[in-house]
Amino acid sequence: MSEVISQKLGGKALTKRDVTLVDESGVDVRLTLWGDRAKSTDVDLGAAPLIAFKGLKVSEYNGTKSLGYMRSTRMACAPGGADADALAAWWKSGGDAAASTSLSRVSGGGSGLKGGTFAERRDLGDLKADPGFGQGDKPSYATFKATLMKVREERLWYEACAKCQKKVTQTSDGSYACEKCNASTEDCDRRYIVSAVFADAAASSWVSAFNDAGLVLFDDTAANDLAALAEESGDALPAFLRSKAYFRDFLVRVRAKSETWNDNTRVKTSIVNIAKLDFAAESKELIAALSA
Repeated sequence: MSEVISQKLGGKALTKRDVTLVDESGVDVRLTLWGDRAKSTDVDLGAAPLIAFKGLKVSEYNGTKSLGYMRSTRMACAPGGADADALAAWWKSGGDAAASTSLSRVSGGGSGLKGGTFAERRDLGDLKADPGFGQGDKPSYATFKATLMKVREERLWYEACAKCQKKVTQTSDGSYACEKCNASTEDCDRRYIVSAVFADAAASSWVSAFNDAGLVLFDDTAANDLAALAEESGDALPAFLRSKAYFRDFLVRVRAKSETWNDNTRVKTSIVNIAKLDFAAESKELIAALSA
């Protein structure tokens, strides 16, 4: 759950919660809840409840689809019937660990990524050999296909204020203080800040990733959930990364810009957009390129 400021409503603060829905089709989609519905504690959304919806709004933007809850929408928790029983059986028999394709992250195009066509892609060796990449007055952008090799596991997230998403400080009494909001809370919201190594056939490279990209890298697992997993045991986090993140292929669009810190200048490369590789669409793009 987070809070966003609506410019259309004159700066009014709105409560928002994004929920991922999935069924036995192997496809998932994002549902956005607002206001009291987002705050509701009637259903433990973290426990993967079985829910039926009627009358959701379908939205599409840049080839991705999402769902919205309207006043006329109806929701039923733990619905009965043969379809519900079959869905529950699928989830218990391995559906909770099955891979899925997201309608809210992968577009219908071959790349599934906003920015950079198939013909404009570059490999990491080309980017590393380019002396002008990230060196100009304006940032450079590039899209590449690569495999996630590893992340810096020591620090994958930061403790953030649930209201403004700025970094908070834990005080002596265990609460979290936000300087911007001038308030303290008993808990905080963890958000991804990741250093990751991607590799292709030509080279490898470190890039930075923030919360939205982290969700894609870590199979839509929220940073709060990953932090809780890490607290369970010392082996839980590495095991999760090996099974859910490492050695998976992605399409990545990055922004590169030269930055100076303590008299040291380096090119900082960060992810601006990322998508899991759609192998069927990628094959069509390759066939089209070979036939051109």
